[in-house]
Amino acid sequence: MRIIRHYYNLFKNRKSENWKEDKFTGRNIYNMKSFSDEMTFTHRILKRMFIVPAIMFLDWYFKGKLKNNVDISYQFRKVKAFDTAFDEALLKWNSVYRPYAYGAYSPPETFIDDGASKNLTLIKDMYMTILQGDTAYLEFHNFLMDEIRRVRVDEDKNHLLYTAKSIADHRYFIITDSIESGVINLSRVRDKARIEVR
Repeated sequence: MRIIRHYYNLFKNRKSENWKEDKFTGRNIYNMKSFSDEMTFTHRILKRMFIVPAIMFLDWYFKGKLKNNVDISYQFRKVKAFDTAFDEALLKWNSVYRPYAYGAYSPPETFIDDGASKNLTLIKDMYMTILQGDTAYLEFHNFLMDEIRRVRVDEDKNHLLYTAKSIADHRYFIITDSIESGVINLSRVRDKARIEVR
């Protein structure tokens, strides 16, 4: 039933996301020249017509069969690390980023149990189930975690959130250009961003 409602809403709202009317060919967050075509493919076709309905079907089909906790045995320690990091990232995404995304504030509670959070959690649960039942994928996961630790981009845990409603917020690009060139250093203090000029 959830899948039918999803497709109905997708069809009903098909005109509200006409990116061709608002085509932007300059600098944008996605670094795209053909913005409308790529956004249409990513959001309407790939994500909303295929991936989200597939996740909804799998949620219905595997109800109660997926593992949402990790065995504490030695061989699963990197799986447990991933599980903990995923849950913390989801919590931060819902409490730090999403309330301010798209230029308007919404209370964090509205996002904790919504479709996007549930879909991500279901994907994680499927991944955890496979890792705890198939040694080949478990070893791939161990290699993956080791490589992430080895090649992480930088040691700085600070991140400039993109919360503008449009995809072309010039303030974001001015600040990121300044960070990349070393002119400013961005540090987070609790829930407020502070820019320090060198």
